[in-house]
Amino acid sequence: ISTEGKQAIHDVYANSIAAEPSKQISNEAPINVYAGTNDNANLSNFATRNVDYYGFQYDSVEKAFQHIKALSAGDHKAMGDIMHAKTPQEARKLGRNVRGLNVEEWDKISTSILKELMYNSFAENENARNELLATGNRPITHKYNGVEQDNGRFSRLLMEVRDELSKIKTPSPTIKKTETAPIKTESAPIKTESSLNYKDSGRSTLSGKPNPVVINGITLDLSEIGIQFQLGEQQMEAL
Repeated sequence: ISTEGKQAIHDVYANSIAAEPSKQISNEAPINVYAGTNDNANLSNFATRNVDYYGFQYDSVEKAFQHIKALSAGDHKAMGDIMHAKTPQEARKLGRNVRGLNVEEWDKISTSILKELMYNSFAENENARNELLATGNRPITHKYNGVEQDNGRFSRLLMEVRDELSKIKTPSPTIKKTETAPIKTESAPIKTESSLNYKDSGRSTLSGKPNPVVINGITLDLSEIGIQFQLGEQQMEAL
């Protein structure tokens, strides 16, 4: 991840999260969150929960995460397929077959991106946020057949997000709906007017012929992309 990317992530959380000591995890019985067994599935990344990220709108954290993974790899076909996926499970399956992914680089930034998506999804959805906060400081697990999944990453991030949200009276997404991605070129920053512009009509257009850009440390060449995305009734088109 670039220096600018690290600073952006730092600034986002420094500005939105009060500097208070983290809650101590209680000794109460843990709460397991696992969509496959319907254990508190409303809190999982597979739950239907709107999330906005740099102008893209998704109906689940899982779809958002897999789409950004495909975006980082420059796999345009996978990007479109994932946006058309009818379920988060289908999006995950498609994400496992992304082509051209630099696994080493993706591993460096994927956890930060996932946490930001999780945070935004709860910040934007009051009912889900209240359900998460109602768990207090009980430990959260992500177990299937008694075995913790994802090396404990999901459960750790969910507890971190819960802790951060509990300190904010009226949380807002770390990436606002109208905010464009931090974009730079090798020479000078591109003005936001000429970068990806998200319109109320649901169409996202790329004006001009920009140089390769860096978004969250991911270098992308957007000059020749021609993909149509569809999410439910919402359509977005990048030309």
